[in-house]
Amino acid sequence: MQEIFDSLGIDFKQLITTVFGFAIFFWIMKKFAFGPFMQLLEDRRETISSTFQRLEDERREIDESKAEYRNLIDNIADERHKQLQEGLQEAKKLAADVQQEARGKAENIIRRAEESAAREIAQAKVELKNYMVDLSIQSAELALKETITDEGHRRIIRKYIEELGSVETGRSEV
Repeated sequence: MQEIFDSLGIDFKQLITTVFGFAIFFWIMKKFAFGPFMQLLEDRRETISSTFQRLEDERREIDESKAEYRNLIDNIADERHKQLQEGLQEAKKLAADVQQEARGKAENIIRRAEESAAREIAQAKVELKNYMVDLSIQSAELALKETITDEGHRRIIRKYIEELGSVETGRSEV
């Protein structure tokens, strides 16, 4: 084997010293440097892991908040629709009440107008009757003012008797 090392240009004593020195260096590094370095790497890994976990938790909370807000928005929209429907029903009821009240007032006005018209018609009939009486009285006064001759007197009596006869028999003679 010595020949292989010589042909490669490797000194066996130097190789053993180098391996032994590297083992001592590795042991010192492991005891003093690798521990704190590995602890530093482990701390960094935990920090990164906790950051990812915190981000994941926050993302989950955001998703839950989004779902909550969507539900709230849907509920608000439903409530708004419900309130609009209630307002519409209330407006229809108020409109019906106003119409009913207007009908009542209109019927009352019509009834009072009919009563007033009936009073005015009755009053007009009374006035017409009074006017007819006045005309009859005036006619009678004019007729009495004329001198009635015996022939005129007979003519009036005949006419009156003829009218009485036609009224009794139901005939209408002109």
